[in-house]
Amino acid sequence: MRKKIHIFFLCFASQFSCGTMLFAQPTNALSTAFAQAKRAADSGNTAEAIRLYNGLLSANQQKNAVLEYNIGNTYYKNKELGKAILHTERAFALTPNDADIANNLSFLRAQCRDDIVQIDEFFLVRWLRRLRKFLAADTWATLGIFSLWAFGAGGLVWIFGRTREWKQRGFLYANVALLVSILPFSLAYWQQKIDADSGYGVVIIAETALRSAPDLESSDVLKIHEGLKVSLLDAIGEWRKVGLPNGEEGWILGAAVEKI
Repeated sequence: MRKKIHIFFLCFASQFSCGTMLFAQPTNALSTAFAQAKRAADSGNTAEAIRLYNGLLSANQQKNAVLEYNIGNTYYKNKELGKAILHTERAFALTPNDADIANNLSFLRAQCRDDIVQIDEFFLVRWLRRLRKFLAADTWATLGIFSLWAFGAGGLVWIFGRTREWKQRGFLYANVALLVSILPFSLAYWQQKIDADSGYGVVIIAETALRSAPDLESSDVLKIHEGLKVSLLDAIGEWRKVGLPNGEEGWILGAAVEKI
């Protein structure tokens, strides 16, 4: 019985490592259109490259980090910082463990005109956010399912164990596995929700006024500039209510911001 339990947990650990490797694998081979867009960008024809990349994004049914990363670089070459950050943010959201994308995003953010100090998150929220990004939603869900299997295995040992010691171990394993399953399922739900709607956007025009109300006659709170990442809080007609990294809120025209 002990040997079987050890084998079970070994399989569980193997599944964890396999999920990590699968998540780290690169995306599919470049299509002909992608190669054409890259050649156009390398030759300096950024307008044509952007047109081709946007066509690929429209045609592709699934989000693609490679496409987003390359179109972000092309927008930067075209001196459109806001859209460069927007697409690099999208690439980072899809592959948060990619060092090249993370470094590129830091480089782009450093060029933003707005120097707004971000409110520090509670350390536990910050830790969970980093943990959530470590694996894809499907992989977290798989780990949750394996935890439930471990719960079932522990329950069987508790019920059918031949000795009191094994029954106690089975009861303990079952309860620990059930508690452990809560974390990966919660992270899977959180990651899936973020994948569907991040709740954030990027300012894509050179400058816009953050207003106190969704009205052109309302007072200006301050000026914000392209590339600033904001949280999307509400929408009324052509207006979007946004939150700044420092917690300040206001309204801007919807055309000034695009969702990540």
